[in-house]
Amino acid sequence: MSMMDMADMARQGDLDGRGNLSMKVLNTFIGWFLYICIDQITFMQQLFDLDSFIGRLSCYCIEQN
Repeated sequence: MSMMDMADMARQGDLDGRGNLSMKVLNTFIGWFLYICIDQITFMQQLFDLDSFIGRLSCYCIEQN
């Protein structure tokens, strides 16, 4: 939430973006957001990897019995 709040930060000097908002802080937010997106895509790819999925599923079945 703090990263989203920072994205709306006011300009920090004449050379920091256009309008009322800070381009520097917006770029920081975009970098953070893309990092999170890539992290989640990587996590989901690993979660649905069939070879490891079968192993995890086998462990769950053994634990349930």
